[in-house]
Amino acid sequence: MVKPEQEELYFQRLLIDIKGGYHSHVLTGIQMKHSRFRSKLLTYLKHLKVGDLRCDQNDSTPLHVVSEQGYDDLARQKIKRTALQRACDNGRSDIVNVLINKRADVKNVDIYGPKAIHIACQRGNLEIVELLLKYKDLINESDDKGRTPLVIACENNQQNIVDILLKRKANTEEGFSSLYMACYNGEIRIVEILLDRKAEVNIATKHGCTPFCASCSNDHLEICKLLQHSGANINIADEYEFSPLHVACKEKHERIVRFLLKHNSNLNVVNRKKESPLYISCINGSTEIVELLLKTMQM
Repeated sequence: MVKPEQEELYFQRLLIDIKGGYHSHVLTGIQMKHSRFRSKLLTYLKHLKVGDLRCDQNDSTPLHVVSEQGYDDLARQKIKRTALQRACDNGRSDIVNVLINKRADVKNVDIYGPKAIHIACQRGNLEIVELLLKYKDLINESDDKGRTPLVIACENNQQNIVDILLKRKANTEEGFSSLYMACYNGEIRIVEILLDRKAEVNIATKHGCTPFCASCSNDHLEICKLLQHSGANINIADEYEFSPLHVACKEKHERIVRFLLKHNSNLNVVNRKKESPLYISCINGSTEIVELLLKTMQM
């Protein structure tokens, strides 16, 4: 600790550093580990004006730093609008609770786009998600890419978060399809949960790609089987008129091609460029798939 006779000079120097935008250096020092030091620092911080708390070269404010470090005694003092996102990103449920109680804007976004609820779902922090879901209108809130909390949880394989969102009646088809993301990433357990909740199996993205087509593209055979059993249309093409069979041939996924042919996928369909699955396989040099397609045509 600083000697009593040097205390005021020392803390005044720290305030000068903070005003100069060097708060990361001040607030991450080893002395910050001591609650007595933080308590004394608070008595000096109270003399700062709002204009003194500028961003540093990383666009970080003092509150961002203390939130990341977990110093909730300091976080209580000044509430800035994007600190909630930082606390969620670092899994600090205690800081999140403080910020919410201080009426932090739960819908505010930082320069990167996601809101607090989206960050918490991405990180899989159930405690923070439940804190934020006290604001019921957040459950279907979209980020700057149109993704809801449920979509983000599916995208990041956060099964516990998916469960709690569905129990709270999250819309499975709001914005970007949660089923599509789970299928794209091959998360079969989440796909099963969503189908049990009656998610629309043939819903397509704005480009016309269905969950089934996404599964074909990424060689997720078991998910293809599950979707087909649940009523998926295996011939729906996207906006470029690429059918699932086109996609499987393009990606050289032989086992997906076999599955599609077994279930009577349309062999003669052509895309916008008038290319058939057989043509694409020939161009790709996929000998075994070409032989498989030709054999099926002769049956």
